[in-house]
Amino acid sequence: MKQLFCILLLLNTFFMQGQEKEDVREVRLEFYGGKVLFSPAYWIDKQWAGFEKYAPYPRKLKSSKRKPTKDWVKVMKALDLKKFKTIKEGESVQASCGTDAVIVVITDKQQYRKQNAHDNTLWKSLYDILHNQWKEDNL
Repeated sequence: MKQLFCILLLLNTFFMQGQEKEDVREVRLEFYGGKVLFSPAYWIDKQWAGFEKYAPYPRKLKSSKRKPTKDWVKVMKALDLKKFKTIKEGESVQASCGTDAVIVVITDKQQYRKQNAHDNTLWKSLYDILHNQWKEDNL
């Protein structure tokens, strides 16, 4: 009887772990605030990498571009979702005419947003990958 209980407990544990896994669908780098004519946003998913320009007030999409992704594997290697969820956010710098940078991880279950965590290596590596994917396009 003890063996059956242990087997059921193990099966339940494996089943619950499978339920908790989240599938990352998209990762975004968005900018807010500052004295700019537009606020950029960079995003990447399995198929596409995109760049969007938003009018700041009210936030409205002005233009967008996309190209086939080449950095998805690099993003997935850099992203540890469990660690990303625990990142301590930096304070907003909009009050001093600054621009806030927000990384958004979109999964099949929900979104996770982290702002201005420039001192966190995980956040910074995602920032660099997303920001640099359009560097050669001079956007």
